[in-house]
Amino acid sequence: MSNPFLEFLRPHKTVPNTPWTAKSRWDLNLSRVSVLFFGLFIFGLGDSLLIQSTLEMRRGQFWLKAFRASLISLWVGQLLQ
Repeated sequence: MSNPFLEFLRPHKTVPNTPWTAKSRWDLNLSRVSVLFFGLFIFGLGDSLLIQSTLEMRRGQFWLKAFRASLISLWVGQLLQ
């Protein structure tokens, strides 16, 4: 018998269908753009807190690792299309 918590953490094989899911790549409306800007605001808030914290000395190394990870994920995403 499997653990329900581990089942919850297991990644899904499909993309969830949310209320802001677009029918095509450039299908924009107010709800999709507001979800995008809300996510960018939360990211910027977390980034500003990281910069203001004592971890500022390691920020360059953090961003370099994040940049490499984003490039790798974009490359893999292009391969899978």
